[in-house]
Amino acid sequence: MYKSKLIKLLSLLTPEESRMFYKFIRSVFYQNNANVVRLYEYLRKYYPDFPEKKLQKELVFEKLFPGRTYSLNTLAALMSKMVRLLQEFLLILDLRSDQFEREKRLVRIYGQRNQYDLFEKGTRELLDQLVSSETPSLINTIALNHQLYFHPLHNKYDPEDDSLENLMDALDQYFVLEKMRYGIALMSKQKILTHPYKWKLMEAVREGSSDIISPILFQLYTIAFALLEEKRSVNFKSFEKLFFEHIQDLDNRDKSLLYFTGLNYANGQVNAGKTAFSPIALKWYQDGLTNNLLLDNQKMDETTFGNIVTYGCREKEYAWTKNFISFYQVLLEDETREAVVTYNLALLHFSLQEFDKALAILNNYSFPEKDQPKARLTIIRTLFELFLKDQDYYDVLISNIRSFEMVISRNSFFE
Repeated sequence: MYKSKLIKLLSLLTPEESRMFYKFIRSVFYQNNANVVRLYEYLRKYYPDFPEKKLQKELVFEKLFPGRTYSLNTLAALMSKMVRLLQEFLLILDLRSDQFEREKRLVRIYGQRNQYDLFEKGTRELLDQLVSSETPSLINTIALNHQLYFHPLHNKYDPEDDSLENLMDALDQYFVLEKMRYGIALMSKQKILTHPYKWKLMEAVREGSSDIISPILFQLYTIAFALLEEKRSVNFKSFEKLFFEHIQDLDNRDKSLLYFTGLNYANGQVNAGKTAFSPIALKWYQDGLTNNLLLDNQKMDETTFGNIVTYGCREKEYAWTKNFISFYQVLLEDETREAVVTYNLALLHFSLQEFDKALAILNNYSFPEKDQPKARLTIIRTLFELFLKDQDYYDVLISNIRSFEMVISRNSFFE
């Protein structure tokens, strides 16, 4: 039971949701099996850790059915029932968190049950909400106008009705935007994997859509494609200026796609030896932090964390880099945080030419296998710098070089 789907789903719940679920399963509207309630009463005692020794199936069965012969089928049926209830509970929570989606579904129910007055009024109110929204949802605009125009009781030839025209306008915008968004994502993937793909309609979208979507957005995507295609005529500075001038006006998806296109371009230029892009890349990372663009589910990838430290050290922004490590380390994954922070602190001391401190940090921490190569290599770099000042470090430097060769030869990462 410890690794079961049931325990995985229960682990998703917050403490408040766990209490709410207890009320949920005791509602006769959702289920009337007292054994399901008893199963949850047993399991919730061990939330959120759910220790394996307390979740042995035989033990759980004995707690639920004292004196009865163990039956895997009986327990499995209860677990399946609770999984279905948990799934329904999570769906309800998700729906409750989205007021617009709830209203949209309610309006659709009115339409399906031929309450046309309520349906039409509710649909038009939702469309008005979309028009007044700072970032209107095109897919919702399409769906609502579709269900309004094609409802059997709707007067399709009312001269005042523009639902079909609005649908077509939204559809054009949606198609162009999604084609550009997915096009940028696909082209970025192709640069890494050289994955062949036969483009369809892309040229038509890129060449003939300036009057369909926002001129600023069209211009940004046009330059973004040019950056990915590495056209010589591309002006990165104009892209950078335009993007950050309008960043607050962009939809979150556009903001993210365009940001990472620019950031990856700057990183690529640095990797190609164009060191003038190093301060630019650092500035993009700093702006990404400011605009919350570098987090995924409120977590920061260790590669991103390391890149920021590397650029900060390269540009001698030592105080800023130290503060970054201190402030943002909490956003790293729990299982990798200590190793990532330890290595990057050592890198900071190395850049400050505090070689003794860097060496002490690296030597006193046992890095996981995947981090061994870079940690060992940094130790060698540190020892070399110390050797340049004191030749007594020669033997230990050579010893570490030979040890590094052995690490590389047996490290599964390089197999």
